[in-house]
Amino acid sequence: METLVLLSIIPLLAAMVSAIQMPAKVTRVFIPFLIWLQLAVVVIFCNKAIFNQHYVKILSPDFSYDHISILFILLTTVVTACSLTHAKLYFENEEVKEDGAKPEQEQVFYVASCLFFLSMLAVFLCDNLGFLWISIELTTL
Repeated sequence: METLVLLSIIPLLAAMVSAIQMPAKVTRVFIPFLIWLQLAVVVIFCNKAIFNQHYVKILSPDFSYDHISILFILLTTVVTACSLTHAKLYFENEEVKEDGAKPEQEQVFYVASCLFFLSMLAVFLCDNLGFLWISIELTTL
């Protein structure tokens, strides 16, 4: 159960931090940093599943992970971290334009990205069909 908390606490923390009114420059650096930190957490705490194809860890009756789910979690984490890192450059360029993105829109982007990332993690960890359906539906919001 502690691994489940470790895998979900950083994206949840990132979503909550991005919901707080902070200077845009801080948000643009801190949120991608948290997602890159998530990648390190996944590698450190799930390394047995990365290198052993027959490893299965049951986190709770409804959540577990194996080799394939950890590989998909790693892939999702890398893509999310890269996109949020690139978003920093994008929003810096938008800041210069007159009709560029407003700070509220940037805040919504970061909150939605972190919650989407969290729901994607849940999809790969679900071992219960009901939770899987809910997780997949959360990714479509």
